[in-house]
Order: sequence, then C-alpha cells, then structure tokens
Amino acid sequence: AVHYGNFAHSRAFSPNVLNEARFGLSHGDADFRNSGAYHVPGIATDDGLSLGNWGWSLDVWQTRVTELGDTLSINRGRHGIKLGGGWVDRRLAYQSYLPGDTPEYYFASIFDFADDKPYAEYRTLDVATGEANKTDAVQGQKELYFFVQNTWQIRPNLTLNYGLRWETFYPPFLRMKGKETWQPVLNSDQLNPAAVAQVINRRVESYANPDLDNFGPRIGVAWDPTETGKMSVRANFGILYDELHALQHYNTVSNPPGSAYVAAGPDVGVPIVYGLAPVGTRTFPVNPNLEIPKLTPQGGFEGTRVGLYSYVNDLKAPMVYDSFVGVQYQLHRDVMVFGDYRYRRTTNDVYADDLNRFAGDMVDGLLDRLNPYFDGISVQTNWGKRIYHGLVFGVNKRFTSGFSIDAHYTYNNGHNNYGSVGQFADASSTSPYQPQADWARDDIANVFSFRNVWELPVFRTRTDWVGKILGGWQLNSMWNLQSGPRFTPRSTRRYGSGGDFN
Repeated sequence: AVHYGNFAHSRAFSPNVLNEARFGLSHGDADFRNSGAYHVPGIATDDGLSLGNWGWSLDVWQTRVTELGDTLSINRGRHGIKLGGGWVDRRLAYQSYLPGDTPEYYFASIFDFADDKPYAEYRTLDVATGEANKTDAVQGQKELYFFVQNTWQIRPNLTLNYGLRWETFYPPFLRMKGKETWQPVLNSDQLNPAAVAQVINRRVESYANPDLDNFGPRIGVAWDPTETGKMSVRANFGILYDELHALQHYNTVSNPPGSAYVAAGPDVGVPIVYGLAPVGTRTFPVNPNLEIPKLTPQGGFEGTRVGLYSYVNDLKAPMVYDSFVGVQYQLHRDVMVFGDYRYRRTTNDVYADDLNRFAGDMVDGLLDRLNPYFDGISVQTNWGKRIYHGLVFGVNKRFTSGFSIDAHYTYNNGHNNYGSVGQFADASSTSPYQPQADWARDDIANVFSFRNVWELPVFRTRTDWVGKILGGWQLNSMWNLQSGPRFTPRSTRRYGSGGDFN
C-alpha cells in the first residue's frame, strides 16, 4: 500500500514575479513473505535438485520519501528567470531474512536426500544471540540541490536557455538494529593489490564522505532559420549527476562482526543437524555444534575466510555529459520530417568488483587471495564507463479522412565496461584492476517503429446521443521491429567447477 500527499502554495508578488513552494510526503509498506516455503530450508543436490527456501522468505519493508522545494519565477522583458532549490529524504526500513539466513543443506544425490543424509550444512548466525540472523535495518539517502536558469528570447525565431545546477547526493547510510556498520576502508587511490592485501575490516560511522562539488551547467538553443515557423533547429549540452544507489547495502549487512556464516559437515569436522521447521514458522532445529567464531584483529573470523563488501570512502556521484542536436522541418502543411542526434558519456559510473583476486591464483591448486584473511572483497568504485551515440530519423504524415502515420528509425551505439549488456554496479570483471578489459557493445542497434491512427468516419459529425456513443472512435496499429541485443558469453563458475577462477 502506498499513501502520499502533496501541498503546494503559489504567491504572485507582482504580475512578473511568482513564487511556488511545495511539500510532498509518501509512505509505502509491503510484506513479501514466502509462506509456501517458510518452514523448508534451502535444499540442493549435486545431480540437479533444488527446492525450499533460499532466503528472502521474509521481506517486510516501509518506505518514506519527504520532499521540500521552492521555485521563484521572474519575467523581465525578453528574459524568463527561474531560481530555486529543494531537499529530498528517502528512507527504507526493512526486516528481511537474506540468503544464508535460512539453513542450507547440500546432498550428493537425490537418493541421499531421500535418506536425509546431507554432506554440508551452512547457516548465518547473529553474533550477538547465536540464533538465525535477521536483518532489521534502516537505509536511505538525502539529496540537496539549487539551480538558476534563464530563458532569453533574443529574437522571435531565436531562443537561448542557460543555467547552472548544484546538487549533492549524500552517501547512502545504513543503521542496523543492535549491530554496528563495518567495512574495509579504502580511498580511490588505494585500489591496487598492495593496499587491498593490507586492508582490514573495521567499524565506520558512514560508508563514504559527502560529495560537494557537483556543479552542472546547462545550455540550449532553439532557432528557426526560415522565420516562418516551418523549421526548428535545437541543440543543448549539459552536465548531469546520477544519484548513488544503495544496492551494496544489502551486502554490507553481512560484514563481520554482526553476523557469521558457519558450516558443518565431515570436511570441517562438525556434525550436521538436519530438519524442517513446524509449518508456518522458521524455528528450524538448532545445531549446537555450530559455534560463533571469534573475531580476529583483521576484522574477520577465526577458522574461516569471510567475504567483505564496501564503498570507497571518496565515492563520487557519476557525472554524465549529455548533448543533443535535432532538426524538424515541415515539408508540406501535413508532412513533417525530423532528424536527431544524442550523445551521452559517463567516465566515473559506479562499479563494484571483487578486488581480492589475481590471475593465476589457483595454478598451484590453492586459493591464496591477495589478502589471505578474507574471501572476496567487493568494493564499489567509480571505475564504470559508459558511452552512447544515437541517431533518430522520422516522418509524420496526415491524410484526409482522419488518417495519419508516424514512422521512426533509431540507430543505437552504446558501450560499457561492465562485461554484459545492461549490467549495473556489480561488474565481476574478467581482469581485476583492469576494468577496461570488458569494454563492449551495450545496445540494440536498429529499431524501427510504425504507427497509424484512423479516426473512423462513422457518426463522427453527429452531436446527439448516437454520435456520443458510436462516434469518435479510432483504429490504431503499432509495429515495432528491432535487431537482437548483444550476447556476451560469460561463465561465473569457479576454477575446478568447469570455469575460470576470474
């Protein structure tokens, strides 16, 4: 359920000065509970069986967005000036059983499953209580912005728009009930093997520092060289900033020491306790043999190497260069053609990757890691890069009898270094410390669309009740043809399981 309300107040100080203030508040709540598998642990066999609950069996969340804004408009002669600012506070409170919070059992075959003989058991325990881990947290982000812009009507056929916007997306924050926030602390200039090999996991107040230098100039022009209203040439350029998403928070909650991922089985010398919970509950049989490991000076756990997740503490809001050039021309009173070009480039997009690895680590059959105290160390950085070129050509034509057509062709050329089409934030690059190695196409190159509208002539001119009911109907059709997306062959299997370690 979502509840929202908005309040706006406008005041005209004079015929040429208008102020608009606004306040908005929205609240949403949802309960995603996997009741069908709530009492069944995660179960998998080496010959392909997978059933039960693998996390996310409980996902109850509440969102709240508060927004304040004000805009002052001033019209003076040929100038239309606007200035203002705003504040946005987004918060998400959630209670979740994340993957690993439910017991997981692995069987050699379906026959061992039938005999209740697992060979491995994994659980995530709350370090403070020793019980199954449950995430009870509040995360969010704040935004502050100010802007000024001017629309200058230089001539009747020439308009210039220009302005400046400053904004900051405060670093995402996370507060967990009864737990502290920990992460390995790195700056962007420490993203190298030597620094990662020495990094430790420690308590932090915030994941990253505020980014306060986000100035975005904008400029645009609209021109009719014919001075008849039949042609329009438009161009603009701007520097934009994307907000910092909080996806990594779902991973940082598992950093030590709040929770511990523990294992049982013959390989580790710990007896397994296997069983279901009563229907409708998550009170799985406790395994008294699983002890919470002690914290090491490096911020890990004794006897095991845990994975860590973090942000670089000087993480920047991604800066986007955006430009556009377009021409529209009226060939005939009912025919319009146009052509547009769009260019976007981001050189510091968010990009997360496991930096605790190096090529050839498994050649000797051992997983050594750069930092031997931890497993993977996933760090969210500004290593992401994207570039896009787009061309659009189209024609609109109106015929007699209320029939019209609209045809467009778009050519897209996009690249990124995320290693796959549409990937965002979690890169898992082929070569650590070489994010440019996965530079590849990320687009659907050719898109053609054709639409038509026919205003049916039946009773179209009648104004009585027959015309109101049976008249005024339209017949529409839309056709879309496009080339296939890029396919990047990719394997994420570990070394020794049919894939490459990297």
